[in-house]
Amino acid sequence: ERRAIYTMRLLRGQTMVRSMSVGLTGRRHRIARGGARGRAEQTCYCTQGTGQSEARVLFTLIDSAMHTMEGHPESPARMRAIVDALQSDPSVSGRLDKVDSRGRTPSMEELESVHKLVYVQKLRELSSRLQQPTMVDDSTYISPGSYGSVAEGVGAVLSLVDALMNLHKNKAILPHHRMQGSSSSSSSTDYPDEGMGGRDGAAAGFALVRPPGHHVLAARPMGFGLLNTVSLAARYVQAKHQMQRVLIFGTCL
Repeated sequence: ERRAIYTMRLLRGQTMVRSMSVGLTGRRHRIARGGARGRAEQTCYCTQGTGQSEARVLFTLIDSAMHTMEGHPESPARMRAIVDALQSDPSVSGRLDKVDSRGRTPSMEELESVHKLVYVQKLRELSSRLQQPTMVDDSTYISPGSYGSVAEGVGAVLSLVDALMNLHKNKAILPHHRMQGSSSSSSSTDYPDEGMGGRDGAAAGFALVRPPGHHVLAARPMGFGLLNTVSLAARYVQAKHQMQRVLIFGTCL
């Protein structure tokens, strides 16, 4: 709920986000090494907090329903709570355009931009043979079907990156689905699949995906996560969209 409130404040312009860029260093993400890959940095395109802005915001939603463990706080219910909060405020939900990312999964080459091949293979193999959810460290679990669900979330983030970058570069009209209505039992299926349109004023985007991946190492799950989604997105925007500077601002709410 706190994440949803922060997101709503950000969309309303009540939270100032200043444009900046920094170099990424550190052992955890291992994505700032220079050389042929370049530095993992990108100019940050941000909107200033100017009140009730009408700028469109692209978003994608994958609840990874197959990745679940009874009693664990990292569950699909988090997505439903966030969606309910966003839909409850028309001034926020009316500005959201959903990017259709169904069926997009990352290639092995894309995953290897951050993770070791042997780790990805073991993760996929373990997920396919498990009969019930299993803890792999003191906070992280893997369940039957986890790999496919989490990979779909990564694919959704990469689709969102493509949509934002293509919009920025080409001012193209993008297919989107508008967030509509509110429901106490909201899920990813509550968004209509019909109704194509486009906006050329989108200034930002966000991905509602799970589990969080910002603690995950190159060859080790950590902090609820299995794949480091944000690092994969940074590497992807460098490789496909030739961006040299990427800012990653991480927070745990």
